[in-house]
Amino acid sequence: MKLQSQVDKQWVPSTNVSFSYAIDEWLRGSGTESTTRHAYVGYIERRIRPRSVRCR
Repeated sequence: MKLQSQVDKQWVPSTNVSFSYAIDEWLRGSGTESTTRHAYVGYIERRIRPRSVRCR
């Protein structure tokens, strides 16, 4: 994974995608079990997305 190797090297890629889009892409490719994914989505919707909107 190119992005993972860049993160491991502490290099931040420049991008115009939103944090919300990045979360959605991560969820799509995470390969988690449905119950785990459901828990992640619930946490993201309750805790992460509301805070990411306020940080703009």
